[in-house]
Amino acid sequence: MALICYYENNLKDAMNDNAFIKRTMDVQNDFAVVDKVYPTEVMLAVGVTGLLNNSVAMVQQIRTVAHSQLESPIGSLQDTEAREKILTAIRMYFEV
Repeated sequence: MALICYYENNLKDAMNDNAFIKRTMDVQNDFAVVDKVYPTEVMLAVGVTGLLNNSVAMVQQIRTVAHSQLESPIGSLQDTEAREKILTAIRMYFEV
């Protein structure tokens, strides 16, 4: 499962929405099998994502994929606190 990465910058959102490729981040959606959440990972509770299980966003798994490889969305991340935690983890991982 992948989380499509969007940003607050409207230009980047417009580019991502209309591109043939998307930036994604892997999400482990069965938290029962995750032993530990690392600093480059963010715990996402069921109520935050709309997914059926607690999940972990894995910042170390950011990649670019073709739009055609993605299926229909199964959840979304509107929670600003969770989004900020992901951005903080991205900054830490890429040392920016």
